[in-house]
Amino acid sequence: MKTVVPVSPEGQITLPPAARAGLGQPRSLELELTDGEVTLRPVDTLTPEEEAGVERSRADYAAGRYRQMSEEDLLQLIEQR
Repeated sequence: MKTVVPVSPEGQITLPPAARAGLGQPRSLELELTDGEVTLRPVDTLTPEEEAGVERSRADYAAGRYRQMSEEDLLQLIEQR
């Protein structure tokens, strides 16, 4: 897809619906400027709730609140659910 989009005085652009749909509705885009050309790529970001979950997991790991499992153990756990 190729289209022209206006740039506001503040430097903002609005992606057309077809472009947003093609990107899969990402929360953030990575912007790369190379030789005067701009490339946008979707990037995964975490919501504040997801980020808090990651921090809790890191704290649990640091405190030793985890267990190691073999692949077989993990598959058995999955089958139990």
